[in-house]
Order: sequence, then structure tokens, then C-alpha cells
Amino acid sequence: MLAVAFVTALVCTPTTGAQSTAHATSAAMCGPSAVVPIAPAATPRPSEESSAAITRFSFIAYGDTRGPYDGRGPQPDHEKVVESILAAIKARAKGPDAVRFVLQTGDAVIDGRVAAQWNVSYNPLINRITVGAEMPYFLTVGNHDVTGALVASAPERILGLCNYFAANARLIPPEGSAHRLNGYPDYGFGFGNTFILAFDSSIADDTTQYFWVKAELQRLDRRRYPNVVVLVHQPPISSGPHGGPRLEPASATLRTFFMLRRARTVSIRS
Repeated sequence: MLAVAFVTALVCTPTTGAQSTAHATSAAMCGPSAVVPIAPAATPRPSEESSAAITRFSFIAYGDTRGPYDGRGPQPDHEKVVESILAAIKARAKGPDAVRFVLQTGDAVIDGRVAAQWNVSYNPLINRITVGAEMPYFLTVGNHDVTGALVASAPERILGLCNYFAANARLIPPEGSAHRLNGYPDYGFGFGNTFILAFDSSIADDTTQYFWVKAELQRLDRRRYPNVVVLVHQPPISSGPHGGPRLEPASATLRTFFMLRRARTVSIRS
């Protein structure tokens, strides 16, 4: 799997006809969930201020862990990837390029509305990274996690989103923090010379989300953060089947709303 990080400079102006989303779902609105939260690393990720001098480090990015075993047992292919991740973390731990966090690009499970798929198949594997390896972990949502609904307030989407919030509540920045869009699975964080920005590409034409992303990028100190990694599930441009020869609606909308005027790409080695 090839992962690409787009280092952004500017976001364009939205087109007309964008949808309004006054009914975004707050984690607090979801109520009790059957999904067991993933445990965070005992040692939290360093603050943006304390990591400011770091200019050399590694992080791991991967995604699409869903599979036919979801809800029945651990994801076998994902388990192999986790073993590789743990080995890479251990191998780099004492070198100049120590792994500092892990990113997941979405589609954690086949159907995010089903609590058992999180509890049985996905969350225990992530606990091996967060607890076992003491590593911060960040998941952005994919269409399978929150369904393919194109409107933020769709009931089926809200159910999947509530399960996402429950699973990841202790891993992602909390609502009300500086780099979090309340009611959405959208957040950002800085480490060293790099800023990570995650948002929901399944609702790419959501205006609330769009203006939050734009504001986050515009207020970044680019001298502090020359590298900006945008973490989304559907890519605006891809060499693969979903964003290449067969252009899917989410990718097309990302191009319309978020196509970059200046961009360069960096390879992520996993």
C-alpha cells in the first residue's frame, strides 16, 4: 500500500450549492455506547510547545483494515500489519528516527454501526499499539466507519459516528480543544516541524467542515510547521482504482473544494 501526504499551502474557495449542516453530531449527544474505548498510551504525546525543536522523526501511516472477519474475531490481515508496526517501533526506538505516532486512514471496520466489529475485531489490535508499544494512535473516518451517507445529519451516519467517537474518545483531541471541530471527527495536532490535519472526506462538500479546515490551515505558523499532512480516507488524486481511472464522487468533491494550488508530496515509509 502506498501512502502519500499532501503538504498544503492554500485551500481554494468553495463552489456554490454546498450543503449546510446545522445538525452535526457531538460526542456528548451520542449517549452511552456499547463500544469499548481504546486505551491511550500511558505516556501522552508531547505538547506542541515541548516538541518544537524536533525536526527529525518517523511516523507510520496505513489504512483499510476492514475485512470479512469483522464482528467474529480479530482481523487477521490487520494483525499481521500490527506485528510489522510493533517491530518497526522497536527497531527505531533508540535511533534518530524514532516512531512518534501512528496514523490510520479510515475504514477500520466493515460497518461502523455494529459495536461488535469495533470491540471484537479492531480495538484489541489497536490496544497492542497504544498500550503495548506506548504509541499515540490517530484514526480518521472512512466511508465504512460512518456509512456512505453524504449528509452529516443522516441517521445511519450518526450511529457509525457515535461508535467512532466511543472507540477513539481517549485517542483524538477532545471537543473544545484548540484543533478540534466540535460535532465532527475532525482534528489536528502538531509535533516537531509537522502538523497533522484529519477530516471526513465522505462529506467533503460540508461547508462547516470546509471553513474549519481552511481556518486551521490559514492560522498555522508555517515557519514552525513547514510540513502539513492532510489525513483523509478518499484521496483527491490517486494512482489506484478509486481516485484514478474510476473517479469516485468523494474524490471528485475533494478536488472541487480542496484542490491545492501549490502542493508537493512526500513518501511515507511504513
